[in-house]
Amino acid sequence: MRARGPWLGDLLERRGAIARDQLLRALRNQKVVGGKLGTCLLEIDALPEEALLAALSEQQGAPSVSPEELRGVQRAVLDLVPAKVARAHLVVPFQASGTQIHVAMIDARDLRALDELSFVTGRRVVAHVASEARLLEALDRFYGLECPQRFVKLLDRMNRSRFLWRTTEESPPPEEKLQWDPGLGGQGPGGAPIPPPAPPLREPEPPFAAAPAQVAPVPAPRPARPAAPALPQRPPHQFVPRPPSPPQAPPAPRPAAPVPVPAPAAPPTLAEAERRLLEPEDPDAVGATLVDFAAACVGPVALFQVRKNEVVGWIGKGLDATRLKALRVPLDRPSLFFALHEGAAIHLGPLADLPAHVALRALLGASAAGGDLVALPLRVRDRLVSVLLVAPAAGAHAAPGGKLLAELQRIVAKASIALELCIMRKKLRKA
Repeated sequence: MRARGPWLGDLLERRGAIARDQLLRALRNQKVVGGKLGTCLLEIDALPEEALLAALSEQQGAPSVSPEELRGVQRAVLDLVPAKVARAHLVVPFQASGTQIHVAMIDARDLRALDELSFVTGRRVVAHVASEARLLEALDRFYGLECPQRFVKLLDRMNRSRFLWRTTEESPPPEEKLQWDPGLGGQGPGGAPIPPPAPPLREPEPPFAAAPAQVAPVPAPRPARPAAPALPQRPPHQFVPRPPSPPQAPPAPRPAAPVPVPAPAAPPTLAEAERRLLEPEDPDAVGATLVDFAAACVGPVALFQVRKNEVVGWIGKGLDATRLKALRVPLDRPSLFFALHEGAAIHLGPLADLPAHVALRALLGASAAGGDLVALPLRVRDRLVSVLLVAPAAGAHAAPGGKLLAELQRIVAKASIALELCIMRKKLRKA
């Protein structure tokens, strides 16, 4: 149970921390990639991290926790909260005494999480509010919860600005001369561009000398052709036998006409895929339509089903079907499926080096290291039932706000409704 407070966007706008156009831009990004509004504001550089923490503290009526406090947590304090509880409620303890424990949370008003923490630790819980990015960073470091690639990029930029991970950028030594690179260019003092080196001077070539006149040689007279020898005279009426003709080889057999191979069916367009999902026959037909459309836009595609506490392979294209069917990933271990099961709206980025990803990395092969993967959840009544995993081909950019990602999210949303319709039909037949 959570108590309501003022809306974060209105609060920041009243404080003068953000402008109206910045708020609208962040809200548009939130509809595409999900997450908290504060995260979207940090991604577009609308406000500093300190201003966001101050607004969250006022909104939730709880003190905030600084990034420095979340970095230097002692192991004895972390052991007070089991990893399973910390990952389930997204909390990180950072300070404790004999009767109290201070924890960082995204929502310090979550009474259910506070009650469970008080029961587990046997102490009075003091909730502090933290930004979504900082809390996921601490959970990744202390409790092994994989931080999504979206937040890794954001945290890298935030940490550089706060000088947490890197000091001043190294500058080239004074004695080193800047050289021109045809591909990258160069800059001199004050930012002035360095011109490319002038081409080497060439010696002037001497003018062509007039070729001396040549006199055509006089052809020598041809020698006289010797006279042909006289042919012997054949006696009259003499029979000369004709030599037998050589045996002729049998004619080679004519090659059989090639059997025409039918051309593969063209992949469905977005409109055709949506029409197929209007009257789905069964879940397999829904999955096949989703995979056919996604394979036309990107590279290898895999569709997974959620069964109890694990994710299993279902339908795919551009992959080994036998290996896909045999793949099993548990939902109680850190993986991209675990993040989607816990409520993440999307996974966009490379495949992290985790034990649960070993079989998935072997399935994808070179596609696992070729760039960012896209994983989209299919939910029925807020319950994860399937996951679409695609590996964009070369030149297909699945960036937030891009056409490819927008089409995939649209077809996944309609496929989720089609799966729910199949489930309802099955229940009606049994009733």
